[in-house]
Amino acid sequence: MRMIAEIRHLPRRSSRREIQLDNGEAFTLDLALVARRRLAVGTRLTEEELEALRQEDEWTRAKASGFDMLRARLFSRKELTDKLRRKGYSAEAVERAVSAIEELGYISDEEYAEAFVESRLRSKPKGRYALRRELRQKGIDKLTIERTLRAVSDEDEREAALNLARKQMRLYRNLPRETARRRLYQYLMRRGYRYEDVSAAMRDVFGGDSD
Repeated sequence: MRMIAEIRHLPRRSSRREIQLDNGEAFTLDLALVARRRLAVGTRLTEEELEALRQEDEWTRAKASGFDMLRARLFSRKELTDKLRRKGYSAEAVERAVSAIEELGYISDEEYAEAFVESRLRSKPKGRYALRRELRQKGIDKLTIERTLRAVSDEDEREAALNLARKQMRLYRNLPRETARRRLYQYLMRRGYRYEDVSAAMRDVFGGDSD
């Protein structure tokens, strides 16, 4: 059993308090947590209660950090989890923090996938193969990916491949014809377009047989 000997205000960290115990040990806690647990000089705490306070403080900080990240842009659940783990928070604290943020509706893999695909198609066009791969890397489940990509029609993808081919050819206009053909083909395939759409785009740009 330990007793709180002093609670100190921390300069430049108004939301934190330093808790000093009677054995000389000291650690910091969130001010809201101190108030919520009604901690004061003279409060006696068991080792289990001290550990519970530290765990609650860590997940509270992880949650606050997660909200700070979300002010800048959307994150998938996996992205936010990985970011918080890299900041040094424990797996348990991160899981609890991310779950709390998700329950409040501030992260949604469905909304993230829709926004991601829309942004890619608008600014960095890619085919569904590439979009599917990128979404998997971001931790989006297969069902959500397929449901999201159904919004991209074959016609939309074919037109995007054609527009991208025409734009890219401006960079290849001074190259030998066969070199330009090879580079354009490889470029479009890397962007995740279907073979038939790449072939159609190649025929439009070069004329005749694309093979």
